[in-house]
Amino acid sequence: VGVSRYGLDNIVRCYQQDAEGLIWFLKRHDLGCFNPRTGESRTIDLQTPLSGKHVLHRFAIFGTKFFIGTSPGGLYVYELSSPSSARRIKEVGQLVTDVSLSQDDFICVATDGSGGYLIDPQTEQVVERYNMDASGMHRLPTNALHCFNRDANAINWFGLVRCGLAYGRHICYLLNPYKP
Repeated sequence: VGVSRYGLDNIVRCYQQDAEGLIWFLKRHDLGCFNPRTGESRTIDLQTPLSGKHVLHRFAIFGTKFFIGTSPGGLYVYELSSPSSARRIKEVGQLVTDVSLSQDDFICVATDGSGGYLIDPQTEQVVERYNMDASGMHRLPTNALHCFNRDANAINWFGLVRCGLAYGRHICYLLNPYKP
């Protein structure tokens, strides 16, 4: 898909299958779609809807909404029904490293520099934030996250840059324990 001399623009950074069986994928500035039933593919240029040349990293699909993590532009919500624009979730930091849909239907966002965010995809509002400045179950040893996921038991899992792995409703550390 999209083979050209400009290899960096055609690196597929993330892909997912939606409820209808379509395969969606991100390239550097584009959202692509491949239909396995017909063999057809299409590409949606996201530079204009996202207001700039943000590099696309990861995304999660919730219904017809695409939660797209960019660098250095932050997190955007793009809907197929309004292809000319996307909304930025301003509370989320600018260097998004991971975006995923949890098993209990929340959007989990990891950033390099401002921690992690749990977002309600219906309202597009931040429900919880995890970072170094927080207290209790929201406190992390670093704001540099590589990934953030939440399992079916509502247990959060954080891949921390240089600090190992943290998990739980009350944060516990694996691999490289954090000692305050």
